[in-house]
Amino acid sequence: MSTPRFIKNHEALVANGEQLEVRAYRDLLLRALDAATDAFMPENALHAHMSVDGQVLHVQGQKWYLPEFEHVYVVGAGKAAGSMAEAVEDILGEVITDGVVLTRPGNYHTKRITLVKLDSDSKESVRLRESKKLLGLAKKAGKGDLVISLFSGGGSSLFEVPLKGIAIAEIQKTNHLLQDAGASIEDINTVRKHLSQVKGGKFAEVIAPATGITLLLSNVAGDSVQVIASGPTTGDATTPRDALFILEKYFLNGKVPHVIAEVLQQGNDARAVLEVPYISNIVIGSNRLCLNVVARKLREHNIAVFEVTNQLRGEARDVGEAIARMVAARARHVLPTAFLFGGETTVTVTGKGKGGRNQELMLSLAAALAKAKFPHPYVALGFATDGHDATDEAAGAIIDHKTAERAAKAILSPERYLANNDSFTFFDRLGDL
Repeated sequence: MSTPRFIKNHEALVANGEQLEVRAYRDLLLRALDAATDAFMPENALHAHMSVDGQVLHVQGQKWYLPEFEHVYVVGAGKAAGSMAEAVEDILGEVITDGVVLTRPGNYHTKRITLVKLDSDSKESVRLRESKKLLGLAKKAGKGDLVISLFSGGGSSLFEVPLKGIAIAEIQKTNHLLQDAGASIEDINTVRKHLSQVKGGKFAEVIAPATGITLLLSNVAGDSVQVIASGPTTGDATTPRDALFILEKYFLNGKVPHVIAEVLQQGNDARAVLEVPYISNIVIGSNRLCLNVVARKLREHNIAVFEVTNQLRGEARDVGEAIARMVAARARHVLPTAFLFGGETTVTVTGKGKGGRNQELMLSLAAALAKAKFPHPYVALGFATDGHDATDEAAGAIIDHKTAERAAKAILSPERYLANNDSFTFFDRLGDL
C-alpha cells in the first residue's frame, strides 16, 4: 500500500487501536480519508474539471471560446484560493491578462496572478486595502472581457469591503457572536452579505458587463452557491430583514455593535436579487466528492457502505448522540458496515476549552455509544475537509470502542470535556487528533 500523504500522524493513530482488528479498520478509514483529501486538493479538483482544448475553455461541460475575450482576469479569495490560482495559471498560462487572489500564507508559484497572503493576524487596514485592490481589478473588466473568480472556504473573511460606516472589526465581532451562539454557516453568511459591498451578489455587479466564471470549492452542507464564501457572484434570496431576524433568533440584538443593527434597519425594505445570468457559478469540489471517494475505497475492501446524508446539520453534541442512536439501531449486519455523513454541524460555546465541531461530535459520539453499552467493535472519524477543525493544529479526531475505556484509565471525563467545549484537549491527551 502507498504511504498516506496528508495525515501526518497516520501510524500513531493506527497504533492507538488496542486490538488488531481495530488497528486494521483505523488504517483503512484513514487511507480512505487520505484518498478523499487528495481528490479534494484544489489543484486536483481544478485539473479534473477545467481544461483547454485548442482555443476552447471547458469547465464541467460548459464551453467558452477564448479568442472572443480581449482580456482574461483572475480574482478570488479563500484558504485554498492560492492553490486554485496556481492550477488555473497552469491551465491557461499566457491567456491570463492579470490577477489578484487573496489567500492564506503558503508556498505558491504564479507569474501572472498576484497572490496576497493574509492570515488571522493581518491588520484590518491591510485586509481592506488588498480587498479593494481585488475589487479594482474586477472593475477594469469590460463587455469583451472574461473574469474567472476562485472562491473557497475562508473567502468570506479574506475578501471584505464593508458598507459605508462599518468597520471590518465590527463585522468580525458580529461573526464571533453568531458562531459562539451556535449559528449555522447559512445564518452567519446571511448576516455577512448585508453588511458588505462584495457579498450576496454585489461582486457580480462589479464584474458586469464582463462574462464571469466562478469556480467554487465548497465547505458548506448542500453546496449552495449562495452560501459558499457568502455568494459574491450569485443571486441572493435573502434580505436585510432576514439578517435582522437571525440576530433576534440568537438573542444578539443588544450585543452586536450598534452600527450593525442600524445599517440592517436602513436596508430593511431591500429586495432579493435572484438572477445573475452573465456569470456561471460552478462547484468543482465538495463534501459530496469526499464522501464518494471514501465510499468507493471502503467498498473495495468489502465494507457495506450506507451514505446517510451530505447535509448533516445541528448542534455537534446532539448530532453525535443522534448518530449513536441510529448506529445502535442498525448495526446488525453480517458484513462490516460503514455509515457516512457529510455536512456542517455547529457548536454553541459555553465553556472555555478548545476544539472544533468535528472533535466535539466525535467526543459526543464516543460518550453516547459507551453509555449505551454498544456491543460491537467500531471506529469513527470526524474530519474537516479543509484541514482546519476550528484550529490549524487538528483537522478532526478518531475514536473507537475503547476510547471511553482509555479515557477512564487516563482520568479523562468525556462529559466534563464536552461541558467545557474542550474536545481538543481530550483527544490530544489520548493521541487521537
